Amino acid sequence: EIRNGEDLESIDGLIIPGGESTMMKLMMAKKDLLASIKTFQERGGKIWGTCAGLILLANRVQDTESETFEDNNSGMSGLDIEVCRNFYGRQKESFVSLLRLEDDILQSSGSNLFQGVFIRAPAITSISHKVR
Repeated sequence: EIRNGEDLESIDGLIIPGGESTMMKLMMAKKDLLASIKTFQERGGKIWGTCAGLILLANRVQDTESETFEDNNSGMSGLDIEVCRNFYGRQKESFVSLLRLEDDILQSSGSNLFQGVFIRAPAITSISHKVR
């Protein structure tokens, strides 16, 4: 758990989870964590971002209502990719549905039905040739 810049000094890697990227940026800026995380990254610290974390790390971000990508000046950047936020729809388009599992291993619980939760998510639309 990272609550301030000093907490980054004792770790080798950081996972930034999903959530609401706009709120995460505001909270990180309020606690001056964005600058600390950028410094951590520049010193060789490894960062993995999922969903909102991916949006924060991307160099360029496209909103679903825009056709252009904008530099991610308010995020952390550092990952030379382009990301479209809400690529699979807005929050109101999230839904829950029963899925029929076809794989024997997946059915090991005794049922072939599984409640799937489908939420909005970003998509990586472009990856720089420098990314490995």
